[in-house]
Amino acid sequence: MAETEADLDWPATYFLMTESVFYNLGSAEGRAAIARLRELGHRVGLHAVWPNASTDDRFDPVVAWHNPDPEYMSAPSTGSPT
Repeated sequence: MAETEADLDWPATYFLMTESVFYNLGSAEGRAAIARLRELGHRVGLHAVWPNASTDDRFDPVVAWHNPDPEYMSAPSTGSPT
């Protein structure tokens, strides 16, 4: 999908989890996948498991929550969109 989007000049943001049972971003394959997404011109965001959102240099400054607390989802948002 990332390669098709790049071919069409459609940059995307891919959200990846650090607590996934399906993949390990610290493995050689995980590091290669992140590098390939960036090489294709895509952004990489953290798909955080509520309430843990520890970002590092693998991620662009954007977070998507996995299973957030319902009260959090209805709370007002601060800041301005970029």
